[in-house]
Amino acid sequence: MATFTRQFDARVDRGNANFDQRQNLVFNTIWDLPKPRMRTPWANEILGGWTVSVIGAYRSGFPVTVISNSILADPTTGFLNNRLDFLGGHGESLNLPSPTPVPGGVQWLDPALFRPAVGHVGNVGRGAIRGPGFWNYDFAVLRNIRLSEGGARLQFRAEFYNLFNHANLSAPVTAFLSDPVSGTVNPDFGKAYYGLDRTFSRFGDLPLENPSRRIQLGLRLEF
Repeated sequence: MATFTRQFDARVDRGNANFDQRQNLVFNTIWDLPKPRMRTPWANEILGGWTVSVIGAYRSGFPVTVISNSILADPTTGFLNNRLDFLGGHGESLNLPSPTPVPGGVQWLDPALFRPAVGHVGNVGRGAIRGPGFWNYDFAVLRNIRLSEGGARLQFRAEFYNLFNHANLSAPVTAFLSDPVSGTVNPDFGKAYYGLDRTFSRFGDLPLENPSRRIQLGLRLEF
């Protein structure tokens, strides 16, 4: 949020930090492939000496805060960036348990379950909604080729970033009204995109830069 909802009353905006990522699992493995035992020497030479490595990451989503609009203050209270009221039942999930596909992404929040708060601070807490999670795999295969007895060697590397070409979702659009004066509901509210539209997307932002699959080849001389 750009400002406090109620000036000089920070308690109103207590909630999850914008960078609160509860689960963050990152793992990696390096495996020296066993040397084959084939009858033909050239096959052993070509297939031996390879190493593969994998880095994988599974991360939960960041908190998001749903607001009426980010342009004008609430005329009845003077609140800027006032949060929304949730119309669902007690204990009901704020986001859709099964997000439905939309062009370029999914519908993460149901607009019918929210409305602008009039005359009071909205009952949806700051950072109360969890955004979509992320996952990604990077893969590499390499081989060291000895060039001399003195230790010089040539290393060949093939690296695959975002191995499965998986597109992670951005944070959902959080501004409920597209026109605060007329009260027109933003048609993009609650939609999380795959990064096709950077206006509403965090695609490519840290801590998980995640563009489409990239493949690079490299040679390194060590001596």
